[in-house]
Formats: sequence, C-alpha cells, structure tokens
Amino acid sequence: METVRQFSATFMDEHVSERLKPGTQVLYKSHFDRFINPIIGSIKLDCVTKADVSKMHRQIARSGIGGKRREGAANHALVTLSSIYGFAMEEEVLPIGTNPVH
Repeated sequence: METVRQFSATFMDEHVSERLKPGTQVLYKSHFDRFINPIIGSIKLDCVTKADVSKMHRQIARSGIGGKRREGAANHALVTLSSIYGFAMEEEVLPIGTNPVH
C-alpha cells in the first residue's frame, strides 16, 4: 500500500489535474505540500486513523504566526484529505467506508 504522500501524487495527476479547475488544483497542491504530506505523508494510506486526522487538524490550526489560529486552513485541508480517500475508494484502492476524515 502506498503512503499518503505517494498516493497524493497519483491523486493530483489522475484526478485533480483532469477534473478540477486550475485554482482548485493550486489549492489542493498547497494543502498537500504545506500541511498534509509533512504531517501524515509517511503513513500508509490504509493506516491513517481518525486520531491521526484529528492531530493533523489541531497542528494546522495552531500553526499561525504570532499565535493566530488557522481553523479555516485546517478545515480546508480536511476537505482535501477527504477527497483523496473518496478517489481511493472510487478507484478501488481502498474499500468503501474507509475514509478516516468522516
């Protein structure tokens, strides 16, 4: 099984670049590069838990400069992460119902 980082490249190439608008493509790439892959990218896609997702969300939310919260960025990163799991289930890489974001 691929890691989140490895599968995110597949997701970007096979789904995002073909189906989403250019602005959304940039946003998803940013979420992977800045938040998702540095935090959970080394975990195998099928091994990410709800606890990992919650920890990632908290870490992103606390990452603002000068103690400023980044709840919006954290929530948007969760949407991106949920999308990668939707794609993985659609492509039968993972079984239906295995999205740890939900």
